[in-house]
Amino acid sequence: MKVVILCGGKGMRMRGLTENIPKALADVNGKTILWHIMKHYSEYGHQEFILPLGYKGDQIKDYFVNLAWRKNNLKIDLLNNQYDILEKTEPWNITCIDTGQDTMTGARIKQLEEYIEDDIFLLTYGDGLSDIDLDKLIAFHKEKGKTVTLTGIKKNNQYGVLDIEDGIAKGFSEKPMLNDWINGGFFVCNKDGILDRNQIA
Repeated sequence: MKVVILCGGKGMRMRGLTENIPKALADVNGKTILWHIMKHYSEYGHQEFILPLGYKGDQIKDYFVNLAWRKNNLKIDLLNNQYDILEKTEPWNITCIDTGQDTMTGARIKQLEEYIEDDIFLLTYGDGLSDIDLDKLIAFHKEKGKTVTLTGIKKNNQYGVLDIEDGIAKGFSEKPMLNDWINGGFFVCNKDGILDRNQIA
């Protein structure tokens, strides 16, 4: 089952962190956020990734082309112009597709049609981490029989909330949980229906 990770955005909300890099390459504890996302999928047995690229996509290609030798010990044979990586690397197959700098999400996904062979594929954004149980998410998608399943989450308010009565603060809640569900960013999609209609819900 292929995993599509959207890596084309300009990262406007992460502007301070991603001034010169695509947001998927923002550092999280010494690794890129993209690496952490892929590692999570990999832990559930998903090793086939498709990355639709846009803004500064060449940096994402460069990151993966050079990742193994930059992050591991090497044995270098100068005479034969060869090197061996001494540690195991991730067992990932990564397809990078240039989908245009200003292309919208649905059009990016449509361009991947020939690379997605299975009836179902997984989809997420290149800037969000989660501990979601992917096996349960896929099972839920199959059970419901819908075109797209998306995760919904409830989020804490980013602000403390005052309880005010007659202009006087009577109580204070430190960043309470919001009542609304928001898009958690992890999807399971049927190829037929999504790519045919060029829709993302």
